[in-house]
Amino acid sequence: MVELTEETTDESPGKANLFVVHLGQDDPSKCTAEKLRRLGMLSYLPPHRRRGLLLDPYSETAISCTDKAMVLLEGLTAIDASWRKAVESFRGLSWRSDRRRALPYLVATNPTNYGIPVNLSTAEALAAGLFIVGLRKQAEELMSSFRWGHAFFELNLRYLEAYESAESSSEVVEAQKGFMKELGFAV
Repeated sequence: MVELTEETTDESPGKANLFVVHLGQDDPSKCTAEKLRRLGMLSYLPPHRRRGLLLDPYSETAISCTDKAMVLLEGLTAIDASWRKAVESFRGLSWRSDRRRALPYLVATNPTNYGIPVNLSTAEALAAGLFIVGLRKQAEELMSSFRWGHAFFELNLRYLEAYESAESSSEVVEAQKGFMKELGFAV
């Protein structure tokens, strides 16, 4: 397990409120959002309610440390939907584009999509967003709810730390491009 040291704890106190628009498209027994809701770590929102920053894989803006104040003030929201229905699920939401952020390249460690780039569970997506904006401790607490949660940080720590240290969305994208090139993907 990746242990957070004094150097890696959050710089400022506070926790972000976490929200999920739960569309009920996947197996309830494997639903990470449902488990986190039962544990009191997040709240469900109806699709027409908008709170905080929305993690949207189709956004043109990457999440970055510049989003920390908004996340602390208004919260972080994820959509819990099947990846097979992702396009239609996100298309149906009426969130302003300035409130949508994409996560950069990361690899899933959840049992359903282990090792698959980008196909993160809702818990992994929220933890990644928290980590990147600088709320590492809250991200670790979230993932400690899953027996496989430590693997997310072990596999993605290099990426997450680079994205967290980027000073803007465009720097996050540049870091991602560097990783993609390193991995042999066309950039």
